Amino acid sequence: MISTARPAFISSIAALLAPLLSIANLNRHDNCRHSSLYTWTKRYGVPEEERKAVDSQADEMRRLKTELKRVTEERNILRKAAV
Repeated sequence: MISTARPAFISSIAALLAPLLSIANLNRHDNCRHSSLYTWTKRYGVPEEERKAVDSQADEMRRLKTELKRVTEERNILRKAAV
């Protein structure tokens, strides 16, 4: 999504960070979806170091969930084989 972003959309996000405009006003002005604006402000409205920490935590959670799913499947297979 980032690679296809329009320059006007990016400038809208920058304007959103200014305290004078709300997401509803930007949505009316630039005809963007609320969800896109909220996603951008959530992602880029925080300092880069903090954003990287959150991203790395999300990656770790995704990896752990995948591993848990694999281990659970293995356990279930072993249980069925033991019966």
